[in-house]
Amino acid sequence: MSAAALLEIGDARALSYLDDGHYAKALPKDDRFHLTFGDLLRRKGDLEGALAQYDLAVKANVNNARAYFAKGLTYEAKKDFTKAGDEYTKAIKVQEHFPEVYQQIANIFATHQKYEQAFE
Repeated sequence: MSAAALLEIGDARALSYLDDGHYAKALPKDDRFHLTFGDLLRRKGDLEGALAQYDLAVKANVNNARAYFAKGLTYEAKKDFTKAGDEYTKAIKVQEHFPEVYQQIANIFATHQKYEQAFE
């Protein structure tokens, strides 16, 4: 089953499939798999599990900007804005043209009322 197929069957069924012991044989363990599984865990509320999967995605492909972005979103959910900013910076270093990352960085600055920095 591909990462795309897991997403198409929906979060609940995909997580059930993976939680039932199929994880080890579900997909090749490439960066896309770990990113997809991390996204499912984050949506489920398992932020630590999501971060572990995103770390594996980065380990499999250090140039996966989406994995750094997902880590940033997860750290934001944990209210760790410093780590979120660090991950967003890594995403931009890998993929300079990534509008969603710039938006999240601006949101962090705006949330902390650092308006001038939000526009830099």
